[in-house]
Formats: sequence, structure tokens, C-alpha cells
Amino acid sequence: MLMNSYPATVESNSYPRLSPTLLLSLLLLQACFVTLLLFEQYTALLVAVGGTLFVPYYLQRTVNSIILLPIFLYMPIALMEGVSLQLSELGAILLIFSGFAAICLTEVEKRYTFPAFIPIMFILLGSVFSLKNARAPIAGLLLFFKHIEAFVVVYFVVVNFLYEKRDFRRILWAIAWGGVTAGIHGILRFQLGLETRVFALHGGMYGGFIGMAIVSVIALSWSERRPPLRYMLWAMLPVMVVALLLSQTRAWTFGTLFAVLLIVFLHGAKSGKFKIVFGLAMLGGIIVWLIQNGLFGMISSGSLEGAAGKALQTGLLESDDKAKLLSGLMRPIVWWYGFKAYQPFPLLGVGLGNLRFRNMFTGELGWPDDEDAGFVDNQYFNVLFETGILGAIGWIWLIVLIYRRLKSLKLIANDKEWRATAYALIGILVLWAIGGLFWVLDYAHESTVMLAFLFAMVIAAERSCRHTQTNSSSLSHERDPSRIVL
Repeated sequence: MLMNSYPATVESNSYPRLSPTLLLSLLLLQACFVTLLLFEQYTALLVAVGGTLFVPYYLQRTVNSIILLPIFLYMPIALMEGVSLQLSELGAILLIFSGFAAICLTEVEKRYTFPAFIPIMFILLGSVFSLKNARAPIAGLLLFFKHIEAFVVVYFVVVNFLYEKRDFRRILWAIAWGGVTAGIHGILRFQLGLETRVFALHGGMYGGFIGMAIVSVIALSWSERRPPLRYMLWAMLPVMVVALLLSQTRAWTFGTLFAVLLIVFLHGAKSGKFKIVFGLAMLGGIIVWLIQNGLFGMISSGSLEGAAGKALQTGLLESDDKAKLLSGLMRPIVWWYGFKAYQPFPLLGVGLGNLRFRNMFTGELGWPDDEDAGFVDNQYFNVLFETGILGAIGWIWLIVLIYRRLKSLKLIANDKEWRATAYALIGILVLWAIGGLFWVLDYAHESTVMLAFLFAMVIAAERSCRHTQTNSSSLSHERDPSRIVL
């Protein structure tokens, strides 16, 4: 049933009590997904059993459980040696399927947003049909299950359980806390010498996670009315900016800078630009001072300055490392090799998860299970080359839909809180759109889930804000004194 309206009082916000039969159904579904996603036969199954029995009774409100999801996605800590299951994956799977079971298996009012399902179906159909041409169909099938988890289950849960203004702000706060936690984690790894280029177990997506947290903190600080919390938000920023520089990923560094400038420009139309620019300049000065002082002596200033310099180098200046320029020039070559592999299969592509390179210089194709094999390093080309025209149509359709909903949300947001949510989502998705030019976003588990989570947030926020505006207008109309008949 298609539901476009909200009840006056939202009782479905409470977490439904699950019967033993429903718990068993959830257990089987969730254990099946964990096993399929991670290919760990017994250990992952036991972890899923324990988590499934624990989560539904521990988390009393589904919205609270969904808000924990971004924090889990920032913390990819391995649970035990020899098992590929990580805390980020376990937390996401447990929370997602607990919410999914609550929606599907109990008397909870269901709210769908049908238009988004059309492009999602194109994406999934393109992924399935592409396996016909796959050299390693099992690897593609496992990635397909991740796409189902993200673009069906995550989307379904978020659009059904996020509907109040405070819910979206709490999500942004969760992103901010996840960012500062991941930032501290990355800085500590750099300090201990575990990494000279901080990825903190996230790979190249680490910079993207830190960047979206920076955008969220700035947007939240503009609408936070309580001074202690506003000061806390600004105190988080230096930690995350230093962590972003330590990741030394130019795409995420410059993408974050562009996203911040964009939301500053948008916000400046509603308030004084000078105050915002002055605040950012002060923040920049603090960060430079922290780097020069080695984070109060925790890390040598030379190491920090060297890492920050590499994060901002393009290879175009005489003093830049020319390896950076070579790295940038290699990407178009790899894109060309990807296109050559795609040419024989224009409709269905080479197969989901199958476009890997054993040798980036010669274009020799590799296998998905080879950890040293490289990617095409472009989300948009990767979608076209792996899933063909059918999958590309779904992604283009979804991107256009998200853009239109973001534009609508910005236009109808009429208070500080809703505008902060709109600015944060605009900045984050612009950041990820820029990052997609240089990284494959939908391959790692946490980035795939986060991408679908953000898409669903846009749909849910625009719908909720519009509903709020409609109710406010109706209430004002009813209270209009001119309408009173004596």
C-alpha cells in the first residue's frame, strides 16, 4: 500500500515487540545474508545468531537503532583473527535487518516512496544480467547481495523510520561523532607508525567518511542553538581535518574543500558571509598551528607537514612530487583500458565486480579475489563498464531523482534545522559525487551501505519537510480569524 501521509501521532516510532516466530524468521534471513555476504560459514553464522537474539530486545526504539548505523560504518574493527567479518559489517547487518523485520513482520505502518524503486530495479536488473558475461560470476553474485542489502533493505528501513526533524539532526550528529572517532583512530595509527598514509582499515573511502563528517559538523553548527554543543562541534573540526590530510587522498581533500565552500555560499544567502568566512579562516589558522606544533607534541611536526603537503599536491608545481602527476595521468589510461574491456559487451557490461586490473600500465585484467588487482577508479565508468547500459540507466535515473529531491528540500526548508539538514545532505552528496570521479564507491561494504543510506535520507527528509510544511499551512489556515463565522 502506498502511503504518502503521516499520522498525527507517531506510535510506530516505538520498536515492535517480536514474537519467537518472528525472531526465528529474522534469524534465518539475517544469518543467510551474513553467510552470503562474507562467505564465512560457521563463525559468521554464530555471530549472526548471537546478534539477532540480542539486538531486537536491547534496542527499544527503531529510530535509535538506525541512528547508530553511521557510527558502526565508521568503525571497521575486526572481531577476531582469521574472520573477515568486521564490526562495521556486523553492526550494519544487525541493525538493518532488525529494522527490516520490524517493518515487514509486525503491524507497523509502511511508507514507501515508489519513484525511487524504479531506478533501483534498473540497477539490480543490470547487475544480475551482467553476470552472464562475468568471468567470475560468484564474485559478482556476492556483490549483488551487497547491493540488495544497501539499495533495497537499507533504503526501505530509512524511508520508513526517519520522519521527524529531530531524527535527521540526530543522524547528522551520529555522522559527526563517527567522524571524530575515525579521525582519532586514524591519527593514533599514524602516531604509532602503523600507517604512513592513513586509511584506518577503510581503504580509500576513509577520506570520504571524514569529509562527510566535516560537512555535517559545519552545517549543524549553523543551526545549533545551545552554545556548549556549538563549541563542541567546532572543537571536533581540527581533529577531522588533520585526519583528512593524513589520508593524503587528493580527491577527498579537494572534494571536501569544494563541498564546504558550496554550503558556505548557499548558507551565506541566508546570513552574513563575513561571519562565516571569518570563522573558517580562524579554523584554518588553528589547524596550521596544530600541524606546526605536531598536535601538542604527539607527532613530529615534520611528519605532519609532509603528510599535509602530499594531501594538497597535484604534481603541477615545480616543488611537487611528480609521482602525484603520474598517478593523475594514469587514471585516464585505466579508463581507456576499461572501455576496451567493455566494448564487446555494451548492453550488459563485463559483469558486476569483474572489472579488475592485474597490471594498470598494460591493462591486463585481473580477478576479483586478487587483493592487489586495481580498479577502474571511477564510479561512473565502473557502473557502465560492469553493468552495461541497463545498469547505467538506473544510476543516472537515481542521481537525477536525488538531485531533484535535494533541490526541492532546499527550497521548502523554512527554519534553521531543516536548512542545516538540506545543506549537510547537499554538501555530502556533492563530496561523494566528486569522489566518484576517482574512486569506486559501491564495492566496499560500508561505503555501499552509506551511499544507499544517504540516498534514502534525501528522499525521507524531503518528504518529511514537505509534510511538515503542509501541516503548518493547514493549521494556520484553520486559525485564520478572517475565516471565523459569527
